[in-house]
Amino acid sequence: MPHSAQHLRDPHLVRRVNQLYHELTRDSFDTEHEQRFTVERPFWELVGDVALKSRLPRAPKEVARLEARLVIDLCCGTGFVTETLGRKMSGRDRIMAMDLSEAPLNTTVRKWSQHSAARVDRPRLIRVATDAQRLPLADNRADLVAINASLHHVPSPQVVLGEVDRILRPGGFFALGFEPNRTFFSSRPLRGFSTSLSRVSWYLSPRQNRRRLIQLTDRWGRQGKGAFRRTRLRPGGPPEADVLAELMNERLLNEGLIADPMSSTGLLDLVDCHARGGEEGGGFQPLELIRHSMPDYFAYLFESSDYLGETGRRWPRVRQLVDATLRMIAPEHGSLFSWLLRKPSPDGGHGV
Repeated sequence: MPHSAQHLRDPHLVRRVNQLYHELTRDSFDTEHEQRFTVERPFWELVGDVALKSRLPRAPKEVARLEARLVIDLCCGTGFVTETLGRKMSGRDRIMAMDLSEAPLNTTVRKWSQHSAARVDRPRLIRVATDAQRLPLADNRADLVAINASLHHVPSPQVVLGEVDRILRPGGFFALGFEPNRTFFSSRPLRGFSTSLSRVSWYLSPRQNRRRLIQLTDRWGRQGKGAFRRTRLRPGGPPEADVLAELMNERLLNEGLIADPMSSTGLLDLVDCHARGGEEGGGFQPLELIRHSMPDYFAYLFESSDYLGETGRRWPRVRQLVDATLRMIAPEHGSLFSWLLRKPSPDGGHGV
């Protein structure tokens, strides 16, 4: 069994690797994922319109009659979903940003303050550093729980879904966005085409070529000066894979979580433990997730997307056209899937 595959069995290591990775990359995360946020934002705006905006008061006197809503942005990262959903909420509402690490939460709070400073009726932001598998909330408290592209990072996704079900009130919504679809990644032709397209795009990318040039310059400058070794991150830019691996290995060794240093590939397998590091091609079977954890939920929206893989996000209009066309031909074969579910009410309905 490969070294990284053995470590996938250790949930404590997976948790700590994800914590370290997102702490060390938080400063460059938004820049590196700018294209991703552009194509994902419409989904989360739709979630806000369906789950939140319909309950906004139509007149000032109606505000007092509305109960304060609680929205959970679980595994919030640097606050992209927190900010997007916050625009759909009133001043009586609360939005709770939850993440495993304090560092991304600091970024979320800073961005929230900048983007909502001019709003008189902005909802209250609450930050909570916690494990998604053990949420510090009572049962039936949340009106909406949102998870964006993060379920594949946690050691036990089914445990997280169980926690979501526990804290969600009857009639509440659960939005899961852009998780890897096993149907796509277990298909050799689909996965091969996506990998080839990504490889071509990587070699043609000005940003990647500039990064490779910097790496070569650094290596040439260190010839004759000992082994190539950097222990600091490049200010203002994303950490290189070898630097990131070195920093993470140093901490993992000191904490006794590993006995020998791991490769950058092995560490990334742990970061994306149910995607690139998973079995059967990686990813989830979305219908299996629902049937196992939320069989009675009502599906407001369920779709697969990104049929061209991650590379298609570089050309949003092309991606949109390809996705719309292929959904009619193979509706469950996109590389990612998203859903908006609603928890049933005690009377058998789905709330108001």
